[in-house]
Amino acid sequence: MALQYTVDDISAVPEALRGEYAARDGKFFLNVDGVVPKERLDEFRNNNIAFKKENDDLKKMYEGVDVERYRTMTEREQKIAEKKLIDAGEVDKLVDLRVAAMKTEHDKVLATLSASDAAKGKQLESLLIDNALLDVASKSGVRPTAMDDVLLRGRQTFRLHEGKATAFKGDEQQFGKDSNPLTMADWLGGLKESAPHLFAASSGGNTPKQGAGGVGGSNTMTRAQYDALAPGERAAAVRGKTLVD
Repeated sequence: MALQYTVDDISAVPEALRGEYAARDGKFFLNVDGVVPKERLDEFRNNNIAFKKENDDLKKMYEGVDVERYRTMTEREQKIAEKKLIDAGEVDKLVDLRVAAMKTEHDKVLATLSASDAAKGKQLESLLIDNALLDVASKSGVRPTAMDDVLLRGRQTFRLHEGKATAFKGDEQQFGKDSNPLTMADWLGGLKESAPHLFAASSGGNTPKQGAGGVGGSNTMTRAQYDALAPGERAAAVRGKTLVD
């Protein structure tokens, strides 16, 4: 049978393969690298469709418009309006109009600079968070092929606060079991429990050796031996065997 990437009830999965699933957010996810949830693909596709429609609508709205000619006509109308005010002796109104125009232009420039500064600040924040995550993740045994997944999850959790990478859930800062701010190492420790497929298998003494009859050459396998195997090795290792405590 084909394995489902997501299941609501783990009992629907053959018992020998249940260890290939990790619980997360009330569901069970198959431990595989490189898979993107359908919800993310749908969101990406819908955003692209909306962006394309908005772009097409703008093109249609300004189709046939000569921007340079429009600018020239606008400047000419402005000069005509100013001349009328001068001829009528309404210099104060003319000054007010020019001051308003200057203020509008100033506000546009200021908004552009503010947006640019915000974008640069966001880029710097992302760079600092990513570098810190890469450093801690490499020391925590994250698989090289899973780094992108860990970075994506980390960016959704950490942001700069008072110059430090700080964990948040929504607008609330997250704290560890010791009531201190949640560190990246603590966060990765929790991730190791909820998504063990992102981490390299332990090479400790509990790792079983392959023999002629499979793991240990017997027809049984302990839970510790099973958990010590890499996710991709588990299905083959338990074939024809009985899991025991």
